Amino acid sequence: MRVLIVDDHELFRAGLSLLLKKHFSDIQLVHASTLSQGIHHALHELLNIVFLDLDLPDGHGCNALAELKASRPSLPVIVISADESMETISRCVELRAMGYGPKSSHPEAPNAAISAVLAGGVFLAAASIAGLRCDMGMDEAPQG
Repeated sequence: MRVLIVDDHELFRAGLSLLLKKHFSDIQLVHASTLSQGIHHALHELLNIVFLDLDLPDGHGCNALAELKASRPSLPVIVISADESMETISRCVELRAMGYGPKSSHPEAPNAAISAVLAGGVFLAAASIAGLRCDMGMDEAPQG
């Protein structure tokens, strides 16, 4: 399995790499510290999953997400970001991200995200799901 990590913080990329290698022995990691490097890797290499930060020095990850989904619609992209606003999470889901993991998440979240995506699902942290349900007016129990 080949995974691309696009994040401008080297320490974060290294930490995420260690977490992923701990659970996926066959993983091959590709790193990019800028959006342009990440897009280049994603468009020209065989990859199974992309972890994409939103706040990068050379652009916003939502633009890259839109470009990647237009060019490689079947490539799963999991957004990782310090931005936990429901507006941003909603936007990423609309742009067909296969997951959204706040950087404040438990260290097991990236592994859960990969497992969910490889099983054909979507990964959202529980707090994100609750927030999206609330924003959509679905926070009440269904009436029978």
